[in-house]
Amino acid sequence: MNDDILDILIAHGVPGSVIVRVAKLIAESQVNESRKTRNRERMQTVRARARTQVHTETQETECVSKKERKKGSKKHTLPENWSLSEQDRAYARAKGWVSDQINTEGERFRLYYVTKGTLITDDHLCWCKWVMSPYRHNGKRGRGNDDGADRRAGKKAHSISATFDDIFDRIERGDEPGLVSFKAHPRLLPDR
Repeated sequence: MNDDILDILIAHGVPGSVIVRVAKLIAESQVNESRKTRNRERMQTVRARARTQVHTETQETECVSKKERKKGSKKHTLPENWSLSEQDRAYARAKGWVSDQINTEGERFRLYYVTKGTLITDDHLCWCKWVMSPYRHNGKRGRGNDDGADRRAGKKAHSISATFDDIFDRIERGDEPGLVSFKAHPRLLPDR
């Protein structure tokens, strides 16, 4: 059938580049069809195994405990009179924060969640996430340490704000601004 299509195209004088594209499309469709067939057969095998397997007590217990956890974890907004617990403070200290920073960030955390009205499952875990956020470290946006390795490893790599953070940090350290390289941020270079 596929050879017939190609023969018809050749007989009607269709350019070679179009015939090549059609041949590639035919080949791709055959590959996709065989892949679908293999996946369909594999899933039939998986489903057949799942029907014959007996659930163990641990599997049933895990399922129940997940449901119980969902029921027990009611979401709520952060109360307006919320303040840092000793557990919250200890966690921030363990991450290298000093008392002034803990107090300031605790107030920012409270204001943020009270004004946003965001639903929270666990106040302490939410605070831990706030402390670990790369956007909150050392009171600077996007900075966790002086070399910027944590940010570059995350989602903000190659962004304009990350580049400006690098430039400002180098200036603060006394590096010469003219020596700042854009090699690490190729998306910022103009197209030539």
